Amino acid sequence: METRRFILALALSFMVFLIYVRFFAPAPPPQQTPVEPAPASMEKKAVTAESRIDAASLRLAPASKGRDIVIETDLVRAVVNTTGGVITRWELKHFRAASKEETGMKALWKKITGPRKKTLQDEDQGNVELLQAPELADQRGVLYPLTLLPLNAALAPMAQGEYRSNREALRLDASRPKDTLVLTYAGPGGIVVEKRLTFSNDSYAVDMEISTRRLDGYSLSLGTDFGIEDKVSSAAEGRVGTAALLDGKLITEKLDKVSAEVQHAGVIEWFGHQDKYFTAVILSGGQGIITTTKKTAPKETGDLLTTD
Repeated sequence: METRRFILALALSFMVFLIYVRFFAPAPPPQQTPVEPAPASMEKKAVTAESRIDAASLRLAPASKGRDIVIETDLVRAVVNTTGGVITRWELKHFRAASKEETGMKALWKKITGPRKKTLQDEDQGNVELLQAPELADQRGVLYPLTLLPLNAALAPMAQGEYRSNREALRLDASRPKDTLVLTYAGPGGIVVEKRLTFSNDSYAVDMEISTRRLDGYSLSLGTDFGIEDKVSSAAEGRVGTAALLDGKLITEKLDKVSAEVQHAGVIEWFGHQDKYFTAVILSGGQGIITTTKKTAPKETGDLLTTD
């Protein structure tokens, strides 16, 4: 999805009603005031003979391992990696993970006839994490949140380009309630991408601004399964999927109903992923196309959803 300014909002709720009231109602949440579009000096510049880039002639640097930048607030522990300027970890400090169980008649029979499995009381599952572990994501070829994908296929390696960071780490608390991480990519042919991520100590929302130079267009990924903590237990059955407010209308797609790819076009107010308890959304307010793809995965993890 192409736009000039985004707000990445991650909200929590233990009731589906509260999730819908806060994120899925047509009116935006009170604390998230509409964001004025960024100046058109960079991203929407008209492409002229002088500014047009021959992508085939560019030599893009190979992807590097990158450096992790840890963001600590009272609510979350996030990790941003300089390769691609993406979020690779999102840990919720005040929510404990529960064990997941396979659903269906076969699973029920195993539970009745098989040995007793450990429960959350038997083994601590740690805090809730709303992203695949980096090593699993790399193996499965899924996308991290905030992956920027140029529309020109020849520039695809930019998605894993190395970004410079203005900070080594961010630690927020009551005395330092807000801070901004600036990530800058400088590519061949004068291509520049800047991501400004402003974190708040008392909020799950991240204010985000993206500006580009000499890049005709791009899509921004919400990532694979970001915001979906549970897809396989009976508690999550029938509640996992995508949601968006498009042209003033709420559009939802359940995981089991999504084919290989689903697209919706129009004025995007927000789009995101949801399960029974959690949701992750990007607020936009501009014209664009939402694309959701589903990738088959083992039953233990459930099929993977990627939206951009």
